Amino acid sequence: MIGSAGGGTDGGAGGRSGGAGNGVGGAGDGAYGADCRADGAWQLCALGPLEIRFGGGSLPIGGTRQRAVLATLLLSPGRPVPVGPLIDNVWGGREPASALNTLQSYVSRLRTALARPGDTGGSAPRLLGGPSGYRLVVRDEQLDYRRAEWLLDTARAAFAGGDPAAAHTSARESLALWRGPALGELQGLPAFQWEAARLDEVRLGAEQLVAQADLALGRSEEAVARLRRLASGHPLWEQPQALLMQALYRTGRQAEALALYQRTRRRLVDELGIEPGAELAGVHRAILRQDPLPGRAQESAPGGRLARSGSVERHGGDRAGGPR
Repeated sequence: MIGSAGGGTDGGAGGRSGGAGNGVGGAGDGAYGADCRADGAWQLCALGPLEIRFGGGSLPIGGTRQRAVLATLLLSPGRPVPVGPLIDNVWGGREPASALNTLQSYVSRLRTALARPGDTGGSAPRLLGGPSGYRLVVRDEQLDYRRAEWLLDTARAAFAGGDPAAAHTSARESLALWRGPALGELQGLPAFQWEAARLDEVRLGAEQLVAQADLALGRSEEAVARLRRLASGHPLWEQPQALLMQALYRTGRQAEALALYQRTRRRLVDELGIEPGAELAGVHRAILRQDPLPGRAQESAPGGRLARSGSVERHGGDRAGGPR
């Protein structure tokens, strides 16, 4: 239910209008990867408990409902979010009659938190209101989840280009940005379940890529330890099962690799009614024939055959009484 709408003019409330830019500044090479806890720069952090940091300290951002406002805006950076979806995300369809006034109060407090007198460089994120809704103008490099995504993309490109060492480094840097479950205490709210799951796939992708790079670099024991955690936490996700089978086989544990295949196949058949896919079945056949497995595992994004218990869709909408 995290809504966003294109267009909008910053300013006071009024009728709808269009044509606002997205307000998200790009970053050049090297601008990503800073820890959310780093001193100095503005950081808006979603890969763990929600935080705004500046000058080495964490700024007050209020209770759960005010945090829900901030989370909705930072997950749609630079784009106007109408009042309706904001109210839905904060109150979950059970808003009081005073919801609009309370929302405006939350926005005012967040603006106060972003107005730091020590920021002489003018780099502070800005929370703007206009006819189309509220929008958070923030640079990509100030959002930890955008940096994590960028680092994972960089790692995938390096792996595809035949440089597993560089892929390993970038994927590890992406993982280092995580401080806990995405969005912290908000991930249990229906409005944020979809985005929390999406961000978690970034973490899973980085975990998998570190293990794949370890395999490609001949560090099979290191890959086994990481893949055991990943495979046990996601028993219906075939890719880490296939990678763990490869790592076990390469470290002389053929029987354990074959037993893992049988357990995974039973789960897939019993719980999903499907047989293993081509990748998992191919690794199984290669181990049975005692074929040499490829020196470099095929990199792939998570989620292709990962079972999902459900998802929360995003909805648009609007309400009378625009942002102030």
